[in-house]
Amino acid sequence: MGTVMKNKSHKKKNKKKFQKIIEPKNIKKTEKNITEKSIKEKKTKNLPIAKRKRVSVVQWGRELKSELKNIVWPSFSKLRKDTAVVFICIFIFGSFIWILDWSFLKIISLVLENAKS
Repeated sequence: MGTVMKNKSHKKKNKKKFQKIIEPKNIKKTEKNITEKSIKEKKTKNLPIAKRKRVSVVQWGRELKSELKNIVWPSFSKLRKDTAVVFICIFIFGSFIWILDWSFLKIISLVLENAKS
């Protein structure tokens, strides 16, 4: 019975040690602020639009401009290649759907002609 009590007290000590390990003290204040800001941003992104903090149109424009600077735009040759791939896929799938449509039309017209006879 005495060993059970020792095990319980041992678990409590381990919990305290674990709690100390979770929050390291060697992180600089700026790193903590950055992580806290990112956590707050993640929380606000999940909120409905009505509950988010509203910003002015000028601030929104500045944020938009900074986001557009971060975009990696494709080169013109890559854009042409990707556009060609899209048009080819549209042509192939459109042809496939047209053939299916024509086939079903012929099958249904044959069934209806046989039903009249």
